[in-house]
Amino acid sequence: MNTTLPCEFRRWVAAHGDAPALRAKRWGIWNPMSWREAGQAVAEIAAGLHVLGLEPGEVAGVLAPTVAEAVLADLGAQTAGAVVACLHPGETPRRLASQVAAARVRVLFVHDAEQLDRLREGGGAPQG
Repeated sequence: MNTTLPCEFRRWVAAHGDAPALRAKRWGIWNPMSWREAGQAVAEIAAGLHVLGLEPGEVAGVLAPTVAEAVLADLGAQTAGAVVACLHPGETPRRLASQVAAARVRVLFVHDAEQLDRLREGGGAPQG
C-alpha cells in the first residue's frame, strides 16, 4: 500500500463524515468531534502553515500532552508537507530547547503558556 497518513485521513473524513472521530474533555465533559469537524480543523491548520511560509520537508514541532489538539496539529502539519517532531512536555526546559534546536523546528505548536514558558526558560523559543 503506497499512501500517506494525510491521504488516509481524508478518506476517513469522506467516508465517516458526521460520525465521531475523537472525544475531548472540556470542563469535565467529554465532547465528540466528528470526522468532518476534524477534517476542517486539519485543513485550517495546514492552510495556516502555508500562510506562515512553511515549506514541505521543514519541521513542525508539537509540544503537548496527549490531547485532541496535538493530534490535529500533527495531522495538519503532515498535510502541509511538514516533518513532525513530537516533544514530550515532561522534559526539562534545557532538554526541550536542545531538541527544538537539533530538529531545526521552524513552527512549534505549544499546548499552553506553561509549556511555552518552560521552553523559553531553556532558551528554545522565540520571544515574539
